[in-house]
Amino acid sequence: MLDAPKVTDAERSAAGLAPSAFTPKLGPGAVFKIEDDDVVFPTARIAGSTRTSHSERWVIVVDRIEDSRNDKTKTISIVPCSASCRGAAASFEYDIPDPTSCGFSKEPIRALVHLLQPILKSELKGFQGQLSATALTGLQAVIALKFGLSQERDRSICLPPVAPSPAPNG
Repeated sequence: MLDAPKVTDAERSAAGLAPSAFTPKLGPGAVFKIEDDDVVFPTARIAGSTRTSHSERWVIVVDRIEDSRNDKTKTISIVPCSASCRGAAASFEYDIPDPTSCGFSKEPIRALVHLLQPILKSELKGFQGQLSATALTGLQAVIALKFGLSQERDRSICLPPVAPSPAPNG
């Protein structure tokens, strides 16, 4: 049996995929750097608005492992982060507890859940670390709240009722 030909990271990038070394690290709570311009800030399109541009932006992967590591999926969902937010977090923002323990180089770090968006996996530039289980659960609770799957940050997810299975024909 012949081995499959090796695909280079350049070929993976051209196909929209992350470098092969990143694949085992992809999953919920993985912290990466990307180019700042790869993040869409819709409010930047409002006349007169300003946005401080950076060379890079830290993001958190929020897709499940099966989708994150599958090469058939070229995109991955991320939540951009900011180290310059001040004051209390807005309703769809989340302050990462102990951010330096999961790869961030500064404190405080705020996850901008309202900007959750897809990017190409090839836009991931550097793996930084992994959120703690507690931080990931807190972030997921805010995501569930944003998408109407929960009514409060500390409540369980509210999924629609499942129809009962039909009785087997007998």
